Amino acid sequence: MAGRAAKRVRPPTLLLRGFLLRCPRCGRRELFSGWFKPPDPCPGCGLTFNRDSDATVGWIIVNLGVTEIVFVALALAVVLITWPNVPWTGLTVVVVAVNALLPVLLVPFSRTVWAAIELLMDRMDGPARAP
Repeated sequence: MAGRAAKRVRPPTLLLRGFLLRCPRCGRRELFSGWFKPPDPCPGCGLTFNRDSDATVGWIIVNLGVTEIVFVALALAVVLITWPNVPWTGLTVVVVAVNALLPVLLVPFSRTVWAAIELLMDRMDGPARAP
């Protein structure tokens, strides 16, 4: 498996694997033993999902960023479609529910996507570079 882990993967493939809940480096499925607990490291290639506290902050930023993009797009779409008779009470209930539930649903996705982003930032799948 070491030969496969050392293979350079194209950026779109890394991100797609992250979106599909696969290991971004090797593409292994079934990474998660629970919704909130990823393996550490990946059983296929050894990729660590929590290298340091920055990794935790990173996947939380991805999670909340996606949540807020969905929130703004949904609210804006409802306002534009229903203007001038915007159902403010219903809209408020829906966007509060989106902001409460979506981050929970996105936890595993944001972890694997953040791991893909880290791989893209410093190419952890290649040999270590000398300082």
